[in-house]
Amino acid sequence: MLKIATFIKENKELYNQTLKKNLKGGNSFPKANFLTLKELTNEDFSLPNDILGFEYIKQIVENNYKIQPIAIKRSVGFHSEEPSDEFASASLIRKMLKDGRDVSKYTPVDLKQIPTKLLIENTFLKFKKYILKTPASKLKKYLLVDEGIENLFKKNILLFDNYHDFINACVSRRYTRSKIMRTYLCILLKIKK
Repeated sequence: MLKIATFIKENKELYNQTLKKNLKGGNSFPKANFLTLKELTNEDFSLPNDILGFEYIKQIVENNYKIQPIAIKRSVGFHSEEPSDEFASASLIRKMLKDGRDVSKYTPVDLKQIPTKLLIENTFLKFKKYILKTPASKLKKYLLVDEGIENLFKKNILLFDNYHDFINACVSRRYTRSKIMRTYLCILLKIKK
């Protein structure tokens, strides 16, 4: 991955041109980025942790950080409902926390102290009230609110009474699930541009 990140740094214009071409082809950003990396390097970055790890390495290379990344082979599936000896997927850990089960074997810190009221699902009513009372022009001031996403939120907020249905309704080819969820958090936490 270091070699690929270095290649991209040294061939930024080619990378950007190829990425633009793939975006113009109607692909979402993650898909266009995957296609670009595949086209330029013949490497497969289709798994979420590969993408995340590569983005970290890209930043290390771009900024000349004195960090030596180390890859650790994943021993459980991404959304696995079954843990291995000392590893569990993030999905399983979240589910266990939600169900009030002990996750201490799978995490470096004691998460028993995190109250279930802090689950993202429990923020929807507060978020809904805020979206309803706030003009779209003010929502545009929050980080990640762009390309009309504020209008999409305004349109869908009255149609749903829970976080998951709202997020699912907002996902499209234009807006990925990750983009919707991150934007939701930026508004909820009032993180401005």
